[in-house]
Amino acid sequence: MGWDEVEAWIRAALANDAGFAPEEADQAAQSLMALPDTIPNDRELQPSYRFYSIRAAETISAAVAASATNRLPGGHRWWEDEGRPWKQAMLHGRSGGAASEAAARIAEAIDAAPDAWDPNWPEAKRFRAVDIPEGVETGDTFIVGDGSGHRGLFRVEVRGAIRGAVLADGWDVLNDEEDAARRTFELLVRVNRDGS
Repeated sequence: MGWDEVEAWIRAALANDAGFAPEEADQAAQSLMALPDTIPNDRELQPSYRFYSIRAAETISAAVAASATNRLPGGHRWWEDEGRPWKQAMLHGRSGGAASEAAARIAEAIDAAPDAWDPNWPEAKRFRAVDIPEGVETGDTFIVGDGSGHRGLFRVEVRGAIRGAVLADGWDVLNDEEDAARRTFELLVRVNRDGS
């Protein structure tokens, strides 16, 4: 795998998109490249990242966070204010999870929604566990989040004598950024593996 190209890509993303100083971008990229290149056995890892190594998943998350920075109120300043703990973790070799947490926090800052559900809940649990906001009637819809950038559009229904919420649609706030980061990462990996 061409980790040198991946390191150059994430260094540029952190400097250009997130506004890290060049030496900070270099330090954070090196910290990411020092993460284990092993696939974790972690049930908490997002389903889309289950087959990536820890290094790959965190590097993709760092690219997502960097590219979404321009959508934040205040842009680059976020990394010096609210995002400072995750930036510091990335700079000082404690990046395991810092980039994915930064991406989740950025998503929540861009599109805040009540943290009221878990996308992994089965349908029966969602129906009963998702709190229906005051004033929402049967047939109406409402949006909630999960605190990590996932959103759910729920419709209020009655089943038997029980009023509950049914998931009508779901999405990730940073879906476009994630798709672009994964495509770039996979292209760099493929080009270096195939030599094409």
